[in-house]
Amino acid sequence: YATIHTGNEVLIMHIKLYAARKEKRLKQKDLADKLAIHPVTYSRKERGELDFTLTEAFILSDFFNIPIQELFNNPLSSWNERVSV
Repeated sequence: YATIHTGNEVLIMHIKLYAARKEKRLKQKDLADKLAIHPVTYSRKERGELDFTLTEAFILSDFFNIPIQELFNNPLSSWNERVSV
């Protein structure tokens, strides 16, 4: 995860997911198609603006062969994805 400051909120980006996607040389659209969602929606989810569903998380975990806990590890586990500043 990385924190990204945008105005009055801090977004938690899914760095491990981003890195796994880049390692396989995939575009966000490729994973959006795999999840049957719009590419803009996928992009917002990867950036932490929206949450992945549990089903989507399992699909991505299986696809990358990375445990969900590792792929979506959140050091702020007791916080929401968005933290007001």
